[in-house]
Amino acid sequence: MRALLLPVTSIIMAVCMASGQSPDPWASSSRQRDWTSSDGKRITAEYLGVQDQNVMLKLAGDKIVPCPISKLSVTDQAFIRDHPLSYRASWIGWPRQSPVSNVEVTEVPGKDGKFIYTTRKFRFTTDANLGNALMKDLAKVFEATYELQSKAPFGLLSSPVDGFYQSELFGTKLNYNKSGGPANTSGVYLIKEKRFLAPLELMGVEQGSAGWRRISKADFDSSTIVHELTHMLTHELVENLPLWANEGYAEYIAKIPFESGAFNTSDEGIRSAVLKSLVDYSEGVADREITTADIGYAGGGGGGGQKKVKPDPKKMTFPLYPVAKMLTMTTEEWDEPTRDKSKTGRIFNQPSLASKLMWQRYQTAHLILYYYIQIERSKGVAKLHAMVDQNRNDRVKRVQYEEAFKAYQEAFERFKNLPEVRQLPDGRVEYPSNLNPPKAPAVPFSDPSQLTNGAIKALLGEESVEVVGARIEEALRKDLGVNLVFAPLAR
Repeated sequence: MRALLLPVTSIIMAVCMASGQSPDPWASSSRQRDWTSSDGKRITAEYLGVQDQNVMLKLAGDKIVPCPISKLSVTDQAFIRDHPLSYRASWIGWPRQSPVSNVEVTEVPGKDGKFIYTTRKFRFTTDANLGNALMKDLAKVFEATYELQSKAPFGLLSSPVDGFYQSELFGTKLNYNKSGGPANTSGVYLIKEKRFLAPLELMGVEQGSAGWRRISKADFDSSTIVHELTHMLTHELVENLPLWANEGYAEYIAKIPFESGAFNTSDEGIRSAVLKSLVDYSEGVADREITTADIGYAGGGGGGGQKKVKPDPKKMTFPLYPVAKMLTMTTEEWDEPTRDKSKTGRIFNQPSLASKLMWQRYQTAHLILYYYIQIERSKGVAKLHAMVDQNRNDRVKRVQYEEAFKAYQEAFERFKNLPEVRQLPDGRVEYPSNLNPPKAPAVPFSDPSQLTNGAIKALLGEESVEVVGARIEEALRKDLGVNLVFAPLAR
């Protein structure tokens, strides 16, 4: 008789804690391999990803050709399935966006007092009778965000539900909260349900004696809507990437100025918006009022009076989170301020410490994405692509492992119940030498956090996180021309 050396529970623990296997050769920078067609023809080419039903291959001389996946060998089709990669042409910058001048809206019958409107890409369900004209106006930012995201550096668009991206708008904050909108939020994307929720007040809409109407476009800030829509339109990133990359990208997109029905994607427009965001953020985390030293005054006419002018970023200091620490930040570390209940009270009408710590995280993450997209440009975007692709491959490995481990557990239960197998009091099992117990699958990661953080190595390349962090911090100071201090806020 043989005795399995570990009890069942210990086997599971051992499998979960086992060291990783040899490095995946596909994680290297080279994607050159031999491809075989279904009729036996062979070619050597670089794998660039999948577009529609084609695999995009780069031949010698940098020529890029599409090849139908259905015409490849079974082995090559399995390779593509195990190494999912979306084809993206090299991203060289934002194209100029044309204003969304006319949005076609169709009203369809709703139930239980709900009104349903559809546009080209979105379905809006609302408890308010908005009417066709107002819905057209509100839908502009949604359709414009879709158009922007279709040309964005990540080159990823999630699949809509039933042909439309689902948005729910509520006439009151109470109804918003009852339908799943978290307290103290003004808009949210529910990941599991793939729904965007927002109260209408977020869009500057209120109910008057003559029905629902826009209060004032001048007072309408679309940034929260765009932030949450970015999560919806890049759903795959929400599921796969570290939180700092997810939220930083959503903030980067949300802070691009939306003017006259279009996003101002010029370098100066984006840069100016970043500086404004820094000023707004600084006013939020300050433990004092912004003083004249920060703002400055301009001389007035007449009796020598003075008038207040907008804050001067060059006269301000902006406390940010250390970039190197953020690049390796886990989900638990990102969420840590919200769990510190003893620090969340408001003192002297100032924002809570928890709010300040979260604002610092969001602002720093925003600037990291600004660095890769606006400062490093195509080179930086290629690094972001590498991170996304590696993370997708890691996720595929994890899913495959979870399925294999589940099958192993079921097989082991069947093995234990064989008449020749005896369960011992200490949890071990004893079996004759002619029987072979099922073998646990190899663990694909030595560190469970690699599911979200392993791809950071693809972003960093051969450099250390400290070197990359210091370079990003210095490049941001130089590009923005302001005093950025990368140190955690004092608790």
